[in-house]
Amino acid sequence: MKYQNILFDIDNTLINSADLIAKLLKEGAVREGVDMPIEEYRKRIGQPGEMILREFGVQNWQNVLARYLIEFNENMNELTYFVGVEQMLDDLLAMNLTVGVVTSKDRVQFDKEVSHFPIIAKMPIVTTADLTKNPKPSGEPITYTLERVWIL
Repeated sequence: MKYQNILFDIDNTLINSADLIAKLLKEGAVREGVDMPIEEYRKRIGQPGEMILREFGVQNWQNVLARYLIEFNENMNELTYFVGVEQMLDDLLAMNLTVGVVTSKDRVQFDKEVSHFPIIAKMPIVTTADLTKNPKPSGEPITYTLERVWIL
């Protein structure tokens, strides 16, 4: 069976971002009086920041996320593709496969980040967290993508 359609997550799948995300979320939570081990943040990478912060009991999670977005944007230069990912994505796109991403980032976050990752920006399918009621880890974003792209 030859694959024609491929979907990826972004954080900690294509881009090595888990350390920065975990560090910034933890720092924000600590400023709000909630101190969880960094490993607990890393285990939850891929879920929206709001979900992580609320799970840990951060009352002012909106403030934490607002500052997180600023700090993340200021430190995006620390992010890199994992080794081999850039070439793999170029090869997949060159093969005329339908390649896309399903992410827990909202559209604003996604657009800012892909300015540093132009291959991801070229993908014909992008599903961001603000397109569905229930973000990842719910299956709703995948179902949404499949229904719109491949009509289940």
